[in-house]
Amino acid sequence: MKIFKIVLIATLIGLASNLFAQDAQHPYQDSEHTYLVTMEDGTNNTPSWIVADASGNPLAAQPTADMNATVTGNEAKLVITWNKDWASISPDGNPNFTIQFKESKPAGGCISVRSADITVKGNTFFLIAGDNANECHDEDNHILAQGASATTTVQFTVTLDDVTYALPVDTWEFDFTLAKTSADYSIDNVTVNGVSGVTDYNGISIPGNKKSVTIEVELSGPVAIAQSVTLEISDGKAKIGSIVTPDNGTGNKEQILTIDALPNTSNIRFN
Repeated sequence: MKIFKIVLIATLIGLASNLFAQDAQHPYQDSEHTYLVTMEDGTNNTPSWIVADASGNPLAAQPTADMNATVTGNEAKLVITWNKDWASISPDGNPNFTIQFKESKPAGGCISVRSADITVKGNTFFLIAGDNANECHDEDNHILAQGASATTTVQFTVTLDDVTYALPVDTWEFDFTLAKTSADYSIDNVTVNGVSGVTDYNGISIPGNKKSVTIEVELSGPVAIAQSVTLEISDGKAKIGSIVTPDNGTGNKEQILTIDALPNTSNIRFN
């Protein structure tokens, strides 16, 4: 039984690694990759890049918005974002293409053509924001005067998908924003992954061995006024070495935590 478990675990990890494995010839949807060619004469000859189908037939509409071609000296470079629109060309969601590069000599001269096969793969990586919830102010059931203001905290969570978590991911990253519904409250402090005083909400980096991270927000305001705080995450990335995989857009990216108002009870009067 122990041998079976070891083999099963190894098999699952191997399958997961294959799902995550990508390179410039096997890019994930939404990933960005660079393609390079050394020209014979980058000054006088004319370079051109073409994306073709698997048979080498140029696509009728070249995706120029997703292609950035430059030439420095004799080095021709093409940066392509293999976004989800490309996958719609193939019914199985894993389209096959070829990239072609042409170097043309001046005045209708001879042309060299180079080609590389490309297979765009499905992307399994995504981040998930926690569930919406309501909670009482931290001063719930504590003695206060009517009209009192006090500090309370809410805790958001961002979680890595199970398949990516099973891999040897170096880090996963994301940006986030915070929005509140009541101007009566102020955000006094934000703690991310145990680090207090966070003011830059971009490029939050989490070690790959952590499946989820807590974002704790400390607010101050009148305890008799309700307050909702919205966390929205974006630009998720998973990194293994130099390979960067973007969030595929699956899963909830927004979490709303509501601080319910305490009853606005008057102070005790004396008669």
